Amino acid sequence: MRICIFIDGTFIPERDGASTRFAYLPRSLVAAGVDIIVFHCFRGWSNLHKISQEPYSTYYFSPQTYYFDHKLLVEILRRERIDIIQFNDAESVLSLGKALTSSLEVRVVYEAHYHTSTLAEQLGLNTVSIESLKQLEREACSYADELIVFTENDKDRWIHLSGSDARRTSIIPFGISGKTVQPRARQKPKLVFLGNMYFEPNERAVERIVKEILPAVRTFRPDVNAVIIGDMPEHVRKYCDGHDIELIGEVPDAKTWISECSVGLAPISEGSGVRTKILEYLSCGIPVVSSTAAAEGLDFPALFVCDDFQQYIRICVDLLNGQLSRLSRANETIAILNKNHLWETVAVEAKSVYQKIRATPLRKRSNVASVHNGLPLWLEEVFKKKRFSETSIIEPSDFRYGKADNGKIETFR
Repeated sequence: MRICIFIDGTFIPERDGASTRFAYLPRSLVAAGVDIIVFHCFRGWSNLHKISQEPYSTYYFSPQTYYFDHKLLVEILRRERIDIIQFNDAESVLSLGKALTSSLEVRVVYEAHYHTSTLAEQLGLNTVSIESLKQLEREACSYADELIVFTENDKDRWIHLSGSDARRTSIIPFGISGKTVQPRARQKPKLVFLGNMYFEPNERAVERIVKEILPAVRTFRPDVNAVIIGDMPEHVRKYCDGHDIELIGEVPDAKTWISECSVGLAPISEGSGVRTKILEYLSCGIPVVSSTAAAEGLDFPALFVCDDFQQYIRICVDLLNGQLSRLSRANETIAILNKNHLWETVAVEAKSVYQKIRATPLRKRSNVASVHNGLPLWLEEVFKKKRFSETSIIEPSDFRYGKADNGKIETFR
């Protein structure tokens, strides 16, 4: 069984929830005995040297090659004897997936990082756009051989809203990176928020923290401070000015900062899918106060879920004051994380899912109404907000493709 994972956008180093999964799960799958290669659309946002140190081969392509040179992709996939190809957005399933399966006998996996039309609806997109995304999701579910999601709630949403076949829908949970941090008493009262602030739900959460949550908590605890960690546009930084908030920006290891805080915040009212920040907070030994949307599908002793504003504030204050047996709840949570959510454990679950997919006879795929050549919604947002405008180090016209493997980088122009 040989799997090719297609990755556009960011890869290594991890810079958001999706790239965290891309960085850790393939590595752990190799350790579990699964043959992995990666096809990466390289836009200059990843570190090829670090990628070349991974225990699998990565082929990197210019965007033009990645999306349109199907002949080259088929040639490499055939040479690598790939059985399964995996994408993380519906657009790629219906463009690349359809193009490649016309020449190869491979199974197509769609790992859905979030339910796009649900997010679009929550963010207030127009009706035409939402309906188009719903149709896209239905077609992708119909065409893919397997849909992979993170929680039971995700599975139910995809089955009921997008028509995914329950027999071809599997759950592979998200994992935690690195070692868990032993819970301990914190000396300074600090609230923390982790996220990529170029992602609109996270930007909106920062606004809630600055305008509503922090001022309300300070009426009970004037000494409380807030820490915000992650990549952020300049206007978000300016928005936080004058509110006594520590802005950390993007860091290689957020655990160092989170473990110094008292309470993790997840006041997000939009989104579904990746829930990296909550697992990261919990793995650092601190409790979390979250909205229902942010914590959907998660259940831990140190996770407090609340949508009522006054109660949300009261829980934060009680945790800061030590009135909710914070340490005992954190210890119980760490034990659950170490049992169920280490990437090595997740990889074993993933391996069994891939074995099931590989053992399933190739099926006759349904015809889709059209081939979607547009960019995924998340990638359009990256370009619109110019998140990586200063980090691109290579122009698409500079190369065709290359290979990063065994510490070596070879580029073909």
